[in-house]
Formats: sequence, structure tokens, C-alpha cells
Amino acid sequence: MAFSRNEKPIRRPLLTFGVVGVFWLALDQVVKAVERHSMTVGSTIPIIKNVFHLTYIRNSGAAFSLFSGLTWLFFLAGIIAFAAMFLFWRLKKPSTVLPVVGSALMSAGALGNIIDRVVSGEVIDIFDARIINFAIFNVADIGITVGVVMLVVWLLFFEDHSGIEKGHPMKVPTR
Repeated sequence: MAFSRNEKPIRRPLLTFGVVGVFWLALDQVVKAVERHSMTVGSTIPIIKNVFHLTYIRNSGAAFSLFSGLTWLFFLAGIIAFAAMFLFWRLKKPSTVLPVVGSALMSAGALGNIIDRVVSGEVIDIFDARIINFAIFNVADIGITVGVVMLVVWLLFFEDHSGIEKGHPMKVPTR
């Protein structure tokens, strides 16, 4: 499969990053505020019965409540994610849609979940995809997941690796 490496650059990538990030963080926090004020913990609203529900839970762990109670670990992971994004922007200076929007979504999602952990020691989750028996998740989690996918796609298919110096561990062999 051939992909064009001639992606059109965004005119103001840092501004785009900021606008997308602030929008996604605000959306996450608004959804969580509405959930806190209109539902009780454990309540569920079927949107499509046994397929998709809105279910209010508080999660002190990761997906599927793994590692519950290790709030400090998830806070630390969020800080590391921000440091990685800062380093990514310093080294790569992204200027196209996939890395700019992907890193904004990922950063906003991490910040949304960090805010929950700092304020209440738990993350507020709502989206309950029962048809696949998946973990209940939130807007921040969607941003993290979509952001990671966008960055991986960019790194695998669009990022130019031809300038990497010989012997570098990220060197892509040429034939």
C-alpha cells in the first residue's frame, strides 16, 4: 500500500494543537460534570439496550479497574506522557494533521484523567459498550486512544525515516 509523504502542512501547528487540546479537555470535563450532576454512581441509562449504555462509575484503576488504588502510579504515567509530548514536539516539530491532532488528543485525554485523579482520586467513566463487554470509558480515554492511533499511523506510514543516520536503532533498512 502506497502512502503519499507529501502531507499538506498546517499553517499554525502549535495553535491547532492548543485549540484541539482545549476543546477535547473541555468536552471531557463538561461530560463528566453533567454525569456527576444528573446521575448517581452505579446508575445506567440504556441508549440501545444491552448494546450501549451510559453508566456512571468511578474508577481508581486503569481499564477494567486494573491496579485499583494506585493513583500515584497513574498520576506519574500522566506526567511522563506530558514529558514525552514535550520532547516529541521539540524533536519532531510536527506540522501535519496526524501528529498535531493526535498529540493534542492524547495530551488532553491524559490531562482530563489527571484532573479527575487529583480532584477525587478516581476517574469518572460513562460510556458502556456492552455488546463487546468492554471497559467503561470516558471522553479522555477516547482522546488518548485515537491520539495514539493517529501517531502510530503517522510514524509507520507518513514520517520520513530516510534522514536517520546509519547505525541508529530506529534506522529503517533500505534495499
